[in-house]
Amino acid sequence: MEQARVLNRDLGGCSFEQEGDNFYVVGADAVRKKLGSSGIGGTLETVAVRDRTVMTRNYIFNNTWDYVSLVLNVKTPPNGGNANSVTVYGTAIGTSTYKQIQKITTLNADVTVNIKGYDHIKLAVTASHSGNVGHSYEAVTITTYALS
Repeated sequence: MEQARVLNRDLGGCSFEQEGDNFYVVGADAVRKKLGSSGIGGTLETVAVRDRTVMTRNYIFNNTWDYVSLVLNVKTPPNGGNANSVTVYGTAIGTSTYKQIQKITTLNADVTVNIKGYDHIKLAVTASHSGNVGHSYEAVTITTYALS
């Protein structure tokens, strides 16, 4: 019994849970993190625009309650693209209404967004182009992301 008390004291308020074949640690701040999960990452790309208009493409991530942060890196687009941003929206756990969490306008740098407490995340990637009227352009914004 004494060993159990010492172990609990040394965990600093953390606890462990098992759900099926998955194991979780719950921190002192009540955030539940799946063990063995290093997160997911990838690249979002291609926002096409025409005639100096602005276009937004949405990317949705479901079942994000195991993650506490999202790191975005919005790249400067080639071909004259401009006015780039990524707006991060989320639905609080148990709700279905998206609310804005943060708007990212910093380019070519990692920006961390706290997504703790949200179970669906939507990224609205926006680009525009200042080319000639009557022509279509690929004002590409390449955005890398990582959920952890």
